[in-house]
Parts: sequence; C-alpha cells; structure tokens
Amino acid sequence: MDKRRRRTRLRLQAALRSLLAEKPLAEISVDALTRAAGVTRPTFYSNYTDLTAMLDEYLTGLLAEMARRHSAIIDDPERGTPEMLARIVEQALIDIDRSDPRLHTLLNGVTHLTPETRFAEMVEQMMDQCDPIDRPFASEAARRLHPHFFTGAFVGMLRFWVTRPDGIDAKMMAAAFTQFGTSGRFGATDPLPGMPSP
Repeated sequence: MDKRRRRTRLRLQAALRSLLAEKPLAEISVDALTRAAGVTRPTFYSNYTDLTAMLDEYLTGLLAEMARRHSAIIDDPERGTPEMLARIVEQALIDIDRSDPRLHTLLNGVTHLTPETRFAEMVEQMMDQCDPIDRPFASEAARRLHPHFFTGAFVGMLRFWVTRPDGIDAKMMAAAFTQFGTSGRFGATDPLPGMPSP
C-alpha cells in the first residue's frame, strides 16, 4: 500500500474512532465520517466498501499484532505451561487499547463480523505453535473445539476487561484467566487475590 493511501486510511480510522466515542455505529453515516476525516466520499469508497470493512481492518490489524507478538515467544522453554499462558494473556491485555471505541463496538456485535471466529482461528494457530504435546483428540471436531473454548473464555474476559474494573491490572486478569483455564471452575479458589468481594 502506498504512503498516500495509508495516510488516508489512518485519517479515516482516526475519524471513525472519534465518532464511535460519541455515538453507536448505526448512527454514523459515511458523510459524517468523510467530513470528520476531511476526505471525499469517492476517496472513502476507493478504500472501503462500508464502515464494517473499516472495523474488519481494525480487527485484522489487532489480531495480526497479537499473533506477531506471540510468535516472538514460541521458543520460550516454558512453552505449554500455565506460566507461559499467563504471560501471553497478560501481554495481549497490555497490547489492547481497552479505551478504543472500535474494540467496544466489535465486542458489542457488528453485523457480518464475527470476532470470536477470527480470534479462534488465531488461538488455534497459537496452540499448534506452542503446545509441545501432540494431543490425541477423539475427533477433528473435538480438536477444533479446544481453541474455541479458550477463545470464548478470552473474549468474555476481554468484555470484562474493557469495563475497566477497579483494582484489577493485566497481570491479575491474566493470572485469573490461567487459573480458570487450567484448573477449571472448582480448582480456581482465589483467581483475583486481594480483590474485595462484591
């Protein structure tokens, strides 16, 4: 992509982020977006088909960055351990801008976008890269369910994380996720130590 096109897309993405901070996606028109970005409608349509395509580009970039950071640590000697899972989740939470309204919009649901499916594809690739054990699954469906289970848990945790719970930092959230993910509901005795009960 040439520099001019990249700059235009960055302006459009910045305008979308700004507008989403004020109103929901359904109330944002292409005209309002192009005015905020200082570009013309033809310029918008030469870059995107619609606003959903912009959110898809944002999601693609977010997942690519998470996958890139994960691939940098797959040679870690602790790979496949709960400690490494906690580090991966903590880094993912640190990397995510939880105040970005585009993320909130995606987590609230966007027609024709399925972030959970896209996350699951990334998680499946990460599991294949970092699990040193060739796990025997009874079926292909069972093997594919594994990353979807963790994706559902991660996206659920992410929805909680973006609400900015007081007193819970990325390290604590990652430790809680790891404890639930490796020990299950009954093994996670105090997933958020030091937090007051509701």
